[in-house]
Amino acid sequence: MVNLYSRCSSATNKEGNQFVGVRYDGDVEIKFPIGYRIPTDEKELRKEILLLIRSFNLTKSVNKNSMNNGTYYKEEFKFPIYSYFWLIKDFIDKGLYKIREKEITQKATGKINWKKTIQKTHPLIANDGFVYFEPYFEKSRNTDTLITEIEKYCLNLANDFFGWLFGEIKVPKSIFNDRKINYMKCILQKELVVSFSDYKKSLLTHMLNILTGLDDDIQNSKIYSYGTENYDVVWEKLVFEVFGNVRHIEEYYPLASWNLSKLNLGNKELSPLRQDAIYADKNTGKYYILDAKYYRTSQNKDLSGLPSSSDIEKQITYGQELVNNKGIDPQNVYNALILPFNMNKNHFKLKENIEYIGNANPSWVEKKYPYQNVELLFVDTRYLLNRWKKNNELDIDNMIKIIEKNI
Repeated sequence: MVNLYSRCSSATNKEGNQFVGVRYDGDVEIKFPIGYRIPTDEKELRKEILLLIRSFNLTKSVNKNSMNNGTYYKEEFKFPIYSYFWLIKDFIDKGLYKIREKEITQKATGKINWKKTIQKTHPLIANDGFVYFEPYFEKSRNTDTLITEIEKYCLNLANDFFGWLFGEIKVPKSIFNDRKINYMKCILQKELVVSFSDYKKSLLTHMLNILTGLDDDIQNSKIYSYGTENYDVVWEKLVFEVFGNVRHIEEYYPLASWNLSKLNLGNKELSPLRQDAIYADKNTGKYYILDAKYYRTSQNKDLSGLPSSSDIEKQITYGQELVNNKGIDPQNVYNALILPFNMNKNHFKLKENIEYIGNANPSWVEKKYPYQNVELLFVDTRYLLNRWKKNNELDIDNMIKIIEKNI
């Protein structure tokens, strides 16, 4: 029996401990992000490992597209863990691939496709009935049977590596063996070209990723992983999904450019400043600017590693953009930085999912308006990871009350 808890831990972002995801080095290690509370229920833990894997879909740091377009990026994916997970989950949910695409033709024998026959041909009346002389026949494509066998082969591989995560899974044996890998890849590649079903394309692509991952140079690699050293990008997207409701946030980015008319070079636009999320309250007309910082600050007894003066300055600039260029009342613009923490294990006995920590005191502005008070919030990592697909108004209301209460 696999001891799941012995394989799970949270990143600390200390030396060599920034990776978040699943790593295989002769054994499986699952690394959660900073501040993550590992659940005590094993069934719940299994669900949250899969939730962690799905969270990578929010960012291109782990390139989701490489698993959807029939291309396998060998350098980026040493070992296609996500494809293994996808295949097992699909098998649990839907069973083995069932033949859905049938070849329908008048040049065959077998089962008559009456719908097509009635629609496309004209019968003769004989003996109080109808006779169809050119019926349409349907037959299963031989390739579909081979795809099912390839799926069995890939599932057995997936079960060997990661079946323990999903519980006991019984997978039928395949007619294929390790000597037929190139043949199986050829079948999948050809079928990808002619398939029209999005589901089937996903299935074929994930199986192709798995078979490609059996190449000798990948098979001999010491460490296989599916994850990222840059979970800060995922953290930003989690904040956006849970607390933001302004989808086209790029419209609120502050812009700058150089005027180089002296050299007849015109204007040179600079990269915009990019806030992570904005929540616009339609009822009150208030705007809440949120920036996610994936810092390990909450793990330090002295709260060292707080956001810097430049972080604070950027937040105030975001507020000025809304006031000066978007016409928002300065009394209706609020600012907050969001950092991860563990509400069950921290130095400060903080027990709520969202905790107010304090606010910044910049010397270069006179605090006339709410957005010039940059608030610091800690948000429980496990809470945020579990909420990112729900965008619950209660979560947002809670965040708003905490910000406004402490201005």
